[in-house]
Amino acid sequence: MYRGAVADGGRLLDFGCASGHLGQAFAGMDYVGLDVNESCIAQAKTRWSQQPGMHWVCANIFDRPFREGEFDQVLMGCTAHHLSDSNLIPILRELAFCLRPNGRLHLFDPVYQKTDGFAPRMLRKLDRGKYTRNLDQLLAAVGATSVFQIEHTATFPAPASLWRDCDTGYIRAARATR
Repeated sequence: MYRGAVADGGRLLDFGCASGHLGQAFAGMDYVGLDVNESCIAQAKTRWSQQPGMHWVCANIFDRPFREGEFDQVLMGCTAHHLSDSNLIPILRELAFCLRPNGRLHLFDPVYQKTDGFAPRMLRKLDRGKYTRNLDQLLAAVGATSVFQIEHTATFPAPASLWRDCDTGYIRAARATR
């Protein structure tokens, strides 16, 4: 799902990369994983130490650890539901700072659907993220930044299993040129 959305080539920032669980999907790319959790970044460095082109940074995005326009694409994979709107919108603005003009934001996150029953809602409550939104709410947060132009949205159904989780929403947005 993630790899199919992100174009080949260019430099990719994976915001909220945790321990690098998506690393395999982006092996061979110029990839930078960013997380504030030192333990997670240490695990990612160990896990992917033999993979050229993969870099791991432990920093707060508000400290501006990257130059303006340093990345062609930013991935925010299942991170937004850990952030309140008062944090999400400023973080999206900082991610736009890191993107070159017309660079792409790829935001994936669990989304509630009107048809969700007990199991998906319970599983979201058990997750550490407290801010699961629906796709319209995610679109509103991206729009509130005034720095992105929405290009595409999609919803990916949760895989069939004993406990069906939430669907995953996807937003592709381009950083507006100045």
